[in-house]
Amino acid sequence: MKGEAPVRRSLLRPAGRIIVLICGGLVFSGCVLSEKYEAEKARSLNFQRLLAQEEKRTGELDNEVKRTKRELAEYETRNRELSAQVQAVREQLAREAGTVSHRKLEDAGAFVVSLDAERSWFRYHHLFADVLAACAVLALACYRMAITRR
Repeated sequence: MKGEAPVRRSLLRPAGRIIVLICGGLVFSGCVLSEKYEAEKARSLNFQRLLAQEEKRTGELDNEVKRTKRELAEYETRNRELSAQVQAVREQLAREAGTVSHRKLEDAGAFVVSLDAERSWFRYHHLFADVLAACAVLALACYRMAITRR
């Protein structure tokens, strides 16, 4: 028996050492794991906070874009209205300017003749039209002569 006891002690000693090493490793690795867990938890909370801030900012920007689009639509509508008004005024001025100048020419005895009762349509007097046509024919003849000389 005396011989058996030392054998058992020698067998228990390496097994005990292994168990102590495993338990110690678990304790120490548990500490490292808890530190890693806390660090990951802090990073996750920070990420969630940043994500919430970005979502809030995105919502604000979306609202600003919608407001800007509404303003743009209002400005475009107003621009179309004003453009139509400006075009109408331009057309009216052109009609009045043409009518007034032709009326003045007719009243002054210049070479225009009214074609309608409202005096809005005019033509050149037939004698003046003949003179203009003769000048055009003469200018064309001079032009042809200049070309043939080259």
